[in-house]
Amino acid sequence: MLADEVVHRLRSANPLQNAVYRAFADGVEQAQRFVVTTEALGVTQSLAYGRPTTLLSAMQVIRSPFPKVWFEHDQADVAEARRRYDDDDRRPLEGHESRIRRVGILVESARDERSYIAMPVVQFVDGAFRLMMHCGTADFGEAAPRSGPWARDFDDARQLDYDRLTGHSELARRRARYLDDPEERLAMMGYHGRFDYRVMPYMAEQLGLMGRSTSLVAGLSGTGEEIDYAGWAAREAAKNLILLNLKNGVEIRASSTSRDAQKARRRMGRPPLLDHHVLGLKLPRHIVRDETQASPGDAEDMRAHWVRGHLKVRSTGVYWWSPHIRGDPSLGFVDKTYAMRP
Repeated sequence: MLADEVVHRLRSANPLQNAVYRAFADGVEQAQRFVVTTEALGVTQSLAYGRPTTLLSAMQVIRSPFPKVWFEHDQADVAEARRRYDDDDRRPLEGHESRIRRVGILVESARDERSYIAMPVVQFVDGAFRLMMHCGTADFGEAAPRSGPWARDFDDARQLDYDRLTGHSELARRRARYLDDPEERLAMMGYHGRFDYRVMPYMAEQLGLMGRSTSLVAGLSGTGEEIDYAGWAAREAAKNLILLNLKNGVEIRASSTSRDAQKARRRMGRPPLLDHHVLGLKLPRHIVRDETQASPGDAEDMRAHWVRGHLKVRSTGVYWWSPHIRGDPSLGFVDKTYAMRP
């Protein structure tokens, strides 16, 4: 488990850095720890295709169930989730993503249970670890915060060009449709506007004790890449918190090392392994829904077509609808293939 390696490495770090590293290691030990499975990652990947209004509504009703939460996943599972669940729009790992082996995010509640900070740590394929000195922040409280940097810097044409050049034809088609819809565009900007970044609080605290400004960290080389990771961590934490708050389909299994195994580790001078939970889904991956009995004017007049998995926000909470076939197969099947052109 990545959490075990992170705690072990940070506690044996350079003493000059130990105050920050020890505080982060303490946070990982205190957190409720979750390993996100391939199936659960399939849901978080699918959220990229969902309506911004639904995603924003979902975030406004969820709560962080614990003061501190640790999420981790293997990057190979991200690639597998995209292969399984993206269907005709499979997104391979990009260059910067393929450098990563595993990722962990320590999420701490901020001023209340609807705001948080997300602190990422990355293990690269060469074995190196990097704890980011910047963290992502999110606030989904009642009062809309100021527009965050990812909303201010969003450029429609640049984003759609990026989707096209990287072969994300379905994602680009949906994004273009949402950008043309004033309500969806407003929700998209509102969602991205809820995220920001700052220097990690453990680092800010140590700098304050030394009488130094956080601008000292902001001026270091690699800051731009750290901010990218911080923004990604805040958005990824949002999706994982949605999973924890789903009213259906979530499967959380406790996993712990046996007492005898822990004793054996202590005899060998090794630290005990941390307990954790496995965050998965118990929904079928694909569902064929019988729409032939639908009400007049509804699906009975539609040819069968593929519907991606998506969220539904109800007064009782947030639910996940698995991918399914909708419509009347007797009328034929719509096989959608999209090609993006310059």
